[in-house]
Amino acid sequence: MPRRWIPLCVGFLGTGAGVSAVIGPLVRGALTDHFSWRSVLWFLVVYTVLCIPLFVSVVPETWYAQDSGSTCSAHCCSVWVSQPC
Repeated sequence: MPRRWIPLCVGFLGTGAGVSAVIGPLVRGALTDHFSWRSVLWFLVVYTVLCIPLFVSVVPETWYAQDSGSTCSAHCCSVWVSQPC
């Protein structure tokens, strides 16, 4: 990901957290009032099943995971900090 997109991604993550904090209780309350508390769990199951394919298709795999299957090493961390180890 280009470094110029990082603030945009952080903004989307922050917006998602803020919006879910506002809309989440409203959706849970509506589901609980009209159905039962179990409907909240079924909503989360359906939501997760719909989001997983979207997540897999949109988010690319990182280069260090494609490498040799190793975890983040000193080289990987030096790339993110952009300073030599």
